Amino acid sequence: MDFGRCQTCVMPPEFPRPLSESERDVLTALLSFDFRGAAKLRKQVPNVQVIGMCGCGCPTIVMSVIDAPRAPKKRVSLPLPNDFQSLGSDPGAPPGWIMLFTRDGFLSGMEYYTADGEIPTRWPSPTDIKMDESSFQLPRSSKFRRRRRLFK
Repeated sequence: MDFGRCQTCVMPPEFPRPLSESERDVLTALLSFDFRGAAKLRKQVPNVQVIGMCGCGCPTIVMSVIDAPRAPKKRVSLPLPNDFQSLGSDPGAPPGWIMLFTRDGFLSGMEYYTADGEIPTRWPSPTDIKMDESSFQLPRSSKFRRRRRLFK
């Protein structure tokens, strides 16, 4: 399974597993920002499990929502804000960005990457996470509208 910027997803024998404390803290921090669909996603957090991770060593994870009876009536629509910034005050968590992914209205992944290509070894502190308000700007190009239809 390919995922975001990371090239390879691995699924070691210990998967599926619950979110780690740091994964839950970062996910909670991302969902604490007010954006369209955040309330619906917040309700899913108690039922999230990790089903895969990036093979490069970064903390990127693939998630699944367990015990979900059905997809939300009104799915969380694109675009999710995906420019959450890590300010990088922790040496193991350099400045970079965190992307949040959904599939069919459910949380499906969280990716952490840096501009300089340095591989982060752990998630940043939730207090280091800021949201880039420009991530809410919808491109007006027809190319984006066609691509957006693919993810519905």
